[in-house]
Amino acid sequence: SDGLTLYALDTSVPDSPHILGRVTIPTQFFINHLRVRGSYVYASNANAMYIIDAANPAAPVLLSTFYAEVPVVNDLEVVGGYAYLAVNDGAASTITFMVVDVSDPLHPIEADEVRSGGRAGLALSKAPNLSGLYAPSASASVAAIERWDISNPLFPTLQTANTTLDPATTLPGDELRASNTSICYLQKRPPALKQFDTSSLAQIAATPFASGEAVNRLGV
Repeated sequence: SDGLTLYALDTSVPDSPHILGRVTIPTQFFINHLRVRGSYVYASNANAMYIIDAANPAAPVLLSTFYAEVPVVNDLEVVGGYAYLAVNDGAASTITFMVVDVSDPLHPIEADEVRSGGRAGLALSKAPNLSGLYAPSASASVAAIERWDISNPLFPTLQTANTTLDPATTLPGDELRASNTSICYLQKRPPALKQFDTSSLAQIAATPFASGEAVNRLGV
């Protein structure tokens, strides 16, 4: 993506990828997060989620737009027929993430709003073979890594939280990816890569980057 247009690439020849198709999102805000599930692409920007049908990569089609009606959408994750949007709903920061029913990709609808001690949701990730949904969250005084039980996807429940993170450095724009063995958290200011245990959520490693080095994306 260049921010407003999503591109489908043919990577069958790895050293010579080329564009198959594209779709431009009608928005003034840049797309900043993507999730691909089957033939659908879920994209989000500051205030909305977009569902794109990419079954024909030469001609992807924007199917629907879900407006979150909160000041900021920070990230999204998609599990089964539900999308989870990490949000900041303003000064109160009472909503950590939203649950959106995307079982009908033409008509996504809000199903629930999840709260966690007044902390805003910063990112979301589910490990491939683990059942929990992992999320960093922060308020002015407390920041945490959380694990949520989504066995009932409509009503996520908080299982545990590591609240030892520094709220001064746990910020929107940070990224989190959960693997089956650890949680990788990219802190952008100051830049550092931190790892947490998937069960206890205890921090198990931290790797700072060189002073002045910019780090923008995390892939696991």
